[in-house]
Amino acid sequence: MALRNLVTPFIGPPVLWRTSRWCLALACICVAAAFATVVWRAHFAPSRQPWHRYLIMAFGFAPAVVIYPVGYLVQRRALREWHRTRGRLCARCGYDLTALADTGICPECGHTYDLEQDAALWAEIGLTGD
Repeated sequence: MALRNLVTPFIGPPVLWRTSRWCLALACICVAAAFATVVWRAHFAPSRQPWHRYLIMAFGFAPAVVIYPVGYLVQRRALREWHRTRGRLCARCGYDLTALADTGICPECGHTYDLEQDAALWAEIGLTGD
């Protein structure tokens, strides 16, 4: 278990941590673009009004402020679906597997699933079939 946490710090099913990874990447890109714009303007096009820098940084941080709540809502929707289906979700894509067998291929993403093995992934984040 310790080695797995060193390799990937994300725990639980991929349908949840994939969203976190994308949100983090988009937020970093927004902040880096705003920072690069401020540095470029200060070096190549100096302005007498410093408020331009603050305005650009605000535009850079605004997407980061919007991206994380959207990611939170996506994860919350997946958890609600898990509760609604009583744990019968594809761990990869979040597809509802209530009408399908306990093992097989997910019709949405094409990956194999086994609800007993997937239950261990959901248990890592504190969700059990109770």
